Amino acid sequence: MTVDQAYAYLEQSVVAGRLAQAYVIEASPRGNGLVLANRLMQRLFCTDTEKPCGVCNGCRGVAHATHPDLHRIEPEKKSRVISVDAMRAFQHAFVTTSFSGGWKVGLIMNADCCHASSANAFLKTLEEPPEQTLFLLLTDQVQRLLPTVLSRCQRISLAGGDAVLPPGDAYDAVMDVLRHMGGMGRIGAMSSAAELARVMKSLKESLVKEEKTLAREEEQDIDAETIDGRAGARYREVRQQILMMILCWLRDGLLLFTGSDQDLLRFPEELEYLRTAVPASYQEGLQRIRIMEAAITQMNRNMPESLTLGHAFLSLYGTSRS
Repeated sequence: MTVDQAYAYLEQSVVAGRLAQAYVIEASPRGNGLVLANRLMQRLFCTDTEKPCGVCNGCRGVAHATHPDLHRIEPEKKSRVISVDAMRAFQHAFVTTSFSGGWKVGLIMNADCCHASSANAFLKTLEEPPEQTLFLLLTDQVQRLLPTVLSRCQRISLAGGDAVLPPGDAYDAVMDVLRHMGGMGRIGAMSSAAELARVMKSLKESLVKEEKTLAREEEQDIDAETIDGRAGARYREVRQQILMMILCWLRDGLLLFTGSDQDLLRFPEELEYLRTAVPASYQEGLQRIRIMEAAITQMNRNMPESLTLGHAFLSLYGTSRS
């Protein structure tokens, strides 16, 4: 489902008075997931006759996350967890009536980062939600949500096109790693892993600087730990896209081995370099994809990046092309 299709569905629900109390939006929390959430919230808070107008106080309040009836929670600590104390404070905001006399919306960014105790605390609110209250849970890892929470929400899965791709310089650096990671055996594999780890470290540092700049520009009194948490949330999303780039590169190599149509390639413009990603056999190609999928799972479980990447790259190319 595209953003436009999802919004059209939600708009019909608003008009018909059938809007659910809670939705899980399965997409990048700072990509199309947030785009859809903002459009829906502007529709609810807009004060113009043509909703959403995008220019009234309600719409601007959503765009700048300053609307008094919009309450947002996200991981703020380096542990990347939404604590139970933070969740209780978030829930308390819905005890009182809305400022504008209409809807109150709770936006949970990276909902999969809820600690088990905070998810259970939120579950109580979902079981008996206040009137005219809407909860939007944004996540790109819906499998990590508590089944009891997921069962009490309507689920909207957005299709591709919402990827938060790395910034231009980082994208180019990752592509350079992909072009050369399969050509020099063990030494090349270790070198490629080290270079990718360096790119990712630099990217993380740049995101922290951006969050500090945003806090100054918006005159927000935010502590360093919160800034690190916000930057960490953004980094995790971009890192996921970097890892998916590697996975797609390996998939393209397997497609070339099988003689598939080149229109199916994710990186058709890199055909010359993709030759180094072509496996010796179909089984080897599948194994490479499994190795990378396992590495992605390990990093999502907070395994050390450099160690995980080094082991994965050695497994991919360190023994077969020495």
